[in-house]
Amino acid sequence: MNGEITCGMMREEELSQVASLFSASWRRTYPGMVPDEFLARLSPQKAREMWSGDRRTPGNFIMVARSEGKVAG
Repeated sequence: MNGEITCGMMREEELSQVASLFSASWRRTYPGMVPDEFLARLSPQKAREMWSGDRRTPGNFIMVARSEGKVAG
């Protein structure tokens, strides 16, 4: 492990990792700031659906941070 973090555009095969990270981080970070009902509805499946559509719009893309070849943020 060299601790190197790289950033780049999300690759198609990373969509599931990004969606899982998004859902988990929102549920950990925003209790008390965002309605509980909203956080309870967050799921990797819904995030994948949302971002799949957004990425087809010209000019839209998702950036990710990678550590050791895995999505880190």
